[in-house]
Amino acid sequence: MDWKAYRRLMDFFDQSGIPYRQAYDLQKERWINMLEYLLPDVVFYSVPYDFHQNYLYSSWYLKRFSALAINHYGCPTMPICLAEEWNRGENRFNFQYFFASNEDEACIRMGGGEAMRERIHITGHPILDGYMQAVPEKTKIWRVEGAHRLIWAPHFTVAQSNAVHHMSNFLEDFDLFIQLAQQYPKLEIVMRPHPNLFPHLLALGICDEKGIQTYQQRFSELPNTQIYEGDDYLTLFRQSDAMILDSVSFIAAYAPTLKPICFREHAGRSPLNYTAERLMDADYSAWDAEEIREFVEEVVLKGNDWRRAEREKAVRKVLYFPEGGAGRAIAKVLKEGWKKKQVKS
Repeated sequence: MDWKAYRRLMDFFDQSGIPYRQAYDLQKERWINMLEYLLPDVVFYSVPYDFHQNYLYSSWYLKRFSALAINHYGCPTMPICLAEEWNRGENRFNFQYFFASNEDEACIRMGGGEAMRERIHITGHPILDGYMQAVPEKTKIWRVEGAHRLIWAPHFTVAQSNAVHHMSNFLEDFDLFIQLAQQYPKLEIVMRPHPNLFPHLLALGICDEKGIQTYQQRFSELPNTQIYEGDDYLTLFRQSDAMILDSVSFIAAYAPTLKPICFREHAGRSPLNYTAERLMDADYSAWDAEEIREFVEEVVLKGNDWRRAEREKAVRKVLYFPEGGAGRAIAKVLKEGWKKKQVKS
């Protein structure tokens, strides 16, 4: 559990006037059993892995009392190998609702068997609902006036060629992005690391705490570089000019900006699902430092975005944006399910 994020979430609910209950008492440092305040009708999971869950909030426990729902945090771009693992987990925990972001993800869910069909609902993804709001004119995120704004989003799977999935080029690219910032003072680079990147470096023994601090300090000490790990990443996206990434969930999350994306390739990376690969077919790619530099110079700095029309077509064809947004679409499904439940009872 990330307690800082937990507190930020409570602050958001307070400021928005949204009623909530805490699952964990920060003062007494204990988990709160939902039996203490009545059971929920529906429990949403964005991550069904056992090791992410306290036993009081685990799928195997709550399925005895409540309807369970899945809305995958990384879809529609998760690696194929993870999709198979998800289907195994979802079948085991008997989820009643599966909210798919598009038809491709719905097909992935079908891998769990015919019994899954009536439980799958194509609703779009709530992450993309943020694009329905106006783009903020000003922000404290970007700092260099009049600069070209580039996001670098490295994944956490470093030095793991034999892992379940392998995406990251962080160790190979780190010095290059510092060099680019030094070479182009009017290029502002914001690193948006995967939340697990620095903990992963520590866990694998690639760096100790001092080494990670050195990484972060080296990248942040230039006037046109910074590391942003805040919550308002959609504003970061919408106010940027381009992104270079190997964090796969951002392939879809950044796509609605219609701004240039360069996917950092390498020979050992895991295959992604059909949605991700179709979006990537309309994006730029870079296999090495020379191709990264070429993307920065030609597309970002000179504005020669020759794949713009192709990218727009792919976004319209692949991503699903229901009228009113995914949140409303999901709420509608739950309301209809609740009515059916009342009729049966």
